[in-house]
Amino acid sequence: MLNLRKIWKREKLRDSNIENRLESRGIYIFLVEGCLLLFSFIVLINLTGLSRSLLKFEILFFFPFLVYLMIILTVKYLRLDTKQYFFPIVMVFALLIQLLILTTNVSLSDDIYRFILEGKMVLNGLNPYITSLNDVPTSFTSEFLHLVNNDHITSPYPPLALFLFTVLAWIWENPLLFRIVFSSSFILSIIALDKLLSTNDKWKIIIFAWNPLFHLETGNGSHFEAVIVLLIIFALLSLENNRKELASILFLATFFLKYYTIFIIPLFWRHMGRKGQRIIMIGLLGYIVSAILNPPLISGLLMFANEWYFNSSIIWILSELTKSLFLSQYITGTIFIVILSIVIFNAQQRKKLPYDSAGLVIGLFLLLQPTFHPWYLFWLFPFILLDEKTISWSWIVLSGLIIFSYNVYILYDTVNVWKESIIVRLAQYLPFYLIFLYENRTGLVSQIKAIKSLFKKGKNDKPSTELC
Repeated sequence: MLNLRKIWKREKLRDSNIENRLESRGIYIFLVEGCLLLFSFIVLINLTGLSRSLLKFEILFFFPFLVYLMIILTVKYLRLDTKQYFFPIVMVFALLIQLLILTTNVSLSDDIYRFILEGKMVLNGLNPYITSLNDVPTSFTSEFLHLVNNDHITSPYPPLALFLFTVLAWIWENPLLFRIVFSSSFILSIIALDKLLSTNDKWKIIIFAWNPLFHLETGNGSHFEAVIVLLIIFALLSLENNRKELASILFLATFFLKYYTIFIIPLFWRHMGRKGQRIIMIGLLGYIVSAILNPPLISGLLMFANEWYFNSSIIWILSELTKSLFLSQYITGTIFIVILSIVIFNAQQRKKLPYDSAGLVIGLFLLLQPTFHPWYLFWLFPFILLDEKTISWSWIVLSGLIIFSYNVYILYDTVNVWKESIIVRLAQYLPFYLIFLYENRTGLVSQIKAIKSLFKKGKNDKPSTELC
């Protein structure tokens, strides 16, 4: 018995010594990993030019992505975040990667040209909600006009987004300014998100800060999701600090930047207080009335929703089975509304901020809608990191596999043919759903058992013989 105790103490001391050595060397391991991630981006950029038209780009993207996965595993299981050096190194390499990507030419998306031109339209007295870029007068000239896609559609963006584009276009009508603003928002959102993470979960910041997809979609794809996410994180920080009115204003601002936040605002409703709730209600009701009285305000959005169908998963399966996209959208829309109602009801019963509920709603929204662009994942990650219960490896893996959605541009950019591949869809979503089901197996099994017990109870119930 004494020998067993000695062996146990010796093993415990050895484990403690190994952990101490890892902690003392952690800074060197982490620095090497940061350098490797930066180097992998340099290789990707030099060999592909970040051209969405190259299959090589999709393949070589997995060089930084696999490095990223290795870093997550290393930090999680070797606990390299135990010293004060952790967050500064995270920030330094996030900033270096963004600066590196900002030196590249815009190649992953042409949305930024619409941002610039819609801002310029406002400065020239044109209303982007009424006049499409295809119908601008001949006096309206710009070197970016021929680079816009779907120029027949009027602006699908909310008023605050249009205001942002106008201000930036007034300062400097150049993509670089827009890219700098979006990149700066990404860097600031990393800092703000770190403030929200609990002490034990501080290490999770690398999942957001060093994600290769987010760096490419912000620095080169030039999407303004980073601005929206920054405001959402500020709103959550305000709620955590009991500044309810400020949080309500920030949430309302995110809605006027992109409409999708209408689904997460109700989740935090009880935490906003009466004054905050009034702010939200007045803002939303005012906008709804404006849209009713002025339909062009949302006509571009409706045109986009009706015409655009890309990289969907569940709707694609349903449309293949039903041979009707409209019916598929109706089914998924109904499913989403039912689940959203249940999640909102449950969220109102909780005292803590329902980060996991918000992650569930956004994740479900992404999977059920007909269009799923890679940069949409930006909306989800802050919430899945703030969920202290687990790490969602399925979404992390999808943030790498979704790069295959760019495969459609190989034909589109060369011969102007838009054709999505079944193989590409399977490559993205099959691993994701398998990992997702495995991660949620306990909850799924309990739900199945609950349903079975209800059926058994129903069968065993004898019909009543009493008179009513």
